[in-house]
Amino acid sequence: MIDVIPINTAFKTLLEAHTEADFAMLRNNNRPRPPFPYATWDTSSLTQIGSDSVLEPDDQGESEIVGDREFVVPIDFFGLKAMENLEHFLSVMRLQSVITALDAVGIVFVQLVGSIQDTTQLVDSKYEYRATMDMLFRTCSSIVDTEVGLIEGVEIDAKWKTGDTEKEETLQIGNIP
Repeated sequence: MIDVIPINTAFKTLLEAHTEADFAMLRNNNRPRPPFPYATWDTSSLTQIGSDSVLEPDDQGESEIVGDREFVVPIDFFGLKAMENLEHFLSVMRLQSVITALDAVGIVFVQLVGSIQDTTQLVDSKYEYRATMDMLFRTCSSIVDTEVGLIEGVEIDAKWKTGDTEKEETLQIGNIP
């Protein structure tokens, strides 16, 4: 399972540290809009990449299921130099300190989806400078299946005929109760 709380905390910290945003918050919350400049983000649902791997059961009969997931994070910047702030934020994704911070919460930046869009618009009688971009991230999901159990033994009954000779045999592998 993926815990989004540390991921959201990391985005808040990174946006406030690497843009001119005085405040960063999750998109679509019920709080009043903060003063400019500020940034918002959202974490979308996870998409499975390929097939999951089911690992061999351990001695307790538990099996881990592991698979890659990806998700898109839309990021908006509100305030002067909105485009420049998002361009700068995109470029810092390659810094080792940022890679380490993302790795600490179990995600990795993959690429920009599309391009950075200037979404500036006239609100009342003033222009509200805005920009938005979608960033693709990947992570690994893992869950333990505790209901697998173990096969402790197998019994095979075989009958066969060779020419006129019939033969019957029972083979036991492991512990048969």
